[in-house]
Amino acid sequence: MHRINMSKAVRLGWFNIYDPDADYRIIFKQRGLIMLGETDDDEHMDFLLVDTYNLNKKNRPKIVMELLLSKSKNKNSWHVDYTRVDNLYQGQGLAPKMYRKLLKKMPGLMLEAGNLQSAGGRGIWAELGRMDDIWVFGKTKRSQPFELDVDECENELMSFDRRVYDNPRSNMYVFATAC
Repeated sequence: MHRINMSKAVRLGWFNIYDPDADYRIIFKQRGLIMLGETDDDEHMDFLLVDTYNLNKKNRPKIVMELLLSKSKNKNSWHVDYTRVDNLYQGQGLAPKMYRKLLKKMPGLMLEAGNLQSAGGRGIWAELGRMDDIWVFGKTKRSQPFELDVDECENELMSFDRRVYDNPRSNMYVFATAC
């Protein structure tokens, strides 16, 4: 996995509940937030978190977060292609809470961290690593799964005997699943 820099300015717009092409189903509702999921095929899943308390003039809810997953090469997990949080909602810890809720609502779901992670993405995975009911672990191509800890100074995952980020010698894969 490698560190990258990304702009924080993200405006996700409004969800068109009247779009005939959208085939979203409700995954969960929580305090005015609704997680919607859409599966185009067996290889991709798209999730939107919308805020039903923040409506525009056309009565459309604000899109808070977007999460795109694709089936991983190892076929046992779903790769996080990207996560975007609208800048009005950034810094509230919504992404790790929504990952957790998604992992709990979809038993057997295993998320695989993206190979390129921004500071925000590393923070999401660090926060998942702090949760008692989520198991975050690492694996290389040849290794058994191993525990990961959180580097509190850097707010990212770490291992005492392996480099998690920017390791030129091996590819590290990071996964999360509900306990």
